[in-house]
Amino acid sequence: METAGAVQHLLMTLASLLSAADLTLESARALEVARQLFRKGSADFADCLHVASATQLGEEPLWTFDKGASKISGAQSCWPRLESASGRSAASP
Repeated sequence: METAGAVQHLLMTLASLLSAADLTLESARALEVARQLFRKGSADFADCLHVASATQLGEEPLWTFDKGASKISGAQSCWPRLESASGRSAASP
């Protein structure tokens, strides 16, 4: 698990990258949204970036097997759909 200091350091580093004039980003908007999602939630930054990128492309929700990622606004867990399709009612692994 990440410490609060490590999370703050990551957020500050990302803010620096966003403000760097000589750096070209694929999607500065997705990076900023991912930064906000990461600050608010319990998922890791990569998951937040995946959700932000999918949302920007109009591909919502982002379907995931990751329980932490499924808690991000814009993401949805695959487990209930798989259980429903297979007729199972057991809890996800």
